[in-house]
Amino acid sequence: MRIWKSKIFLFFLLALLSFILFKAYQQWVVQRSLEKRFYNLDNKIFGLKSENQSMEREIGLLQDKENLEEVARKLQVLKKPGEEVLVIPDEILNSGMALGGSGYKATLWQKIKIFFGF
Repeated sequence: MRIWKSKIFLFFLLALLSFILFKAYQQWVVQRSLEKRFYNLDNKIFGLKSENQSMEREIGLLQDKENLEEVARKLQVLKKPGEEVLVIPDEILNSGMALGGSGYKATLWQKIKIFFGF
């Protein structure tokens, strides 16, 4: 019974209890960190799956020759043989400077007229 009353024994018992609590806290912190990481990765997987589905739909659309031709014409400014292409710079289409900087939004036809100087 004398061992229970010993200050050295109580000190070691307190040190052991503190060590166990500290290790438990470290495990809890690691677990929380892993849960957050899992949650973030799960969200990333969901985003990548939806992006993958979108790309698969786009691939399906591009396998049709007419859709492929339309996309190629829009993105690459391609034309069919014997066809004329009119390229209007984005600066003219997107700025208000086409009409003297007045804040007025010109229609597409008005912008074409301004581009050709009519």
